[in-house]
Amino acid sequence: KEIDELGLEIDQAMVARCVANGVAVIQGDLDSPLDFAEDGSFDVVMLSQTMQQLRHPDRVLREIVRVGKCAVVSFINFGHFPCRWSLLWTGRMPETDAIPYHWYDTPNIHLGTIRDFRHLCRKMGISVVKEIPIGTRFELPARLFPNFFAPGCVFVLERCAKK
Repeated sequence: KEIDELGLEIDQAMVARCVANGVAVIQGDLDSPLDFAEDGSFDVVMLSQTMQQLRHPDRVLREIVRVGKCAVVSFINFGHFPCRWSLLWTGRMPETDAIPYHWYDTPNIHLGTIRDFRHLCRKMGISVVKEIPIGTRFELPARLFPNFFAPGCVFVLERCAKK
């Protein structure tokens, strides 16, 4: 594909595994500033189903749109109807294909929805270029009402120009 990639991984064993597989990666914590990168130094920054596991997702979002000309972020939508149904019907935290954990052993510490993410982007002055609902069998309803019908979503983001 003729790309130069760079991964960021917190776990040293995973860094070694990536390097052994020929993947360029450095050890680091996404919850820390990305001081190694200048503004706009990457064409694309990708975050795949990570937002809900970060201590400070708002800070990370600010950093990835700073260092990237655009950012692609995917995450689990906790507003998806099976999650809502589980809470309503059983009174317990949901366990779904997308969320295969019990409430006490989940790595997910921020349970957000597509609407929550849109709101955060607006509040932070981040432009949503594209929104793609994913992981659904209900394609048309998910496009019309993604917060309810999509188990996940991919957002393409850009930092808004300063006024």
